[in-house]
Amino acid sequence: MDQEVKELISMIHDRTHKLIMDNMEGFLKMAALLLENEVIFAEDVEKIFGPKVVPSEDERKPESESESNE
Repeated sequence: MDQEVKELISMIHDRTHKLIMDNMEGFLKMAALLLENEVIFAEDVEKIFGPKVVPSEDERKPESESESNE
């Protein structure tokens, strides 16, 4: 069980790091907007990152869970 938890944490960490790095420009724009306005709204975030994308069912499941269902 400890190994499974470590693998999940590692997978989530790697995925989060990739998301941050892939969207760094948008995060910097959002930070600048927050410094300028102190408050931003969903519309402001949507202007920077585009419309919200709902992940598919497969993307919402951890890899280990997806593999066990196959």
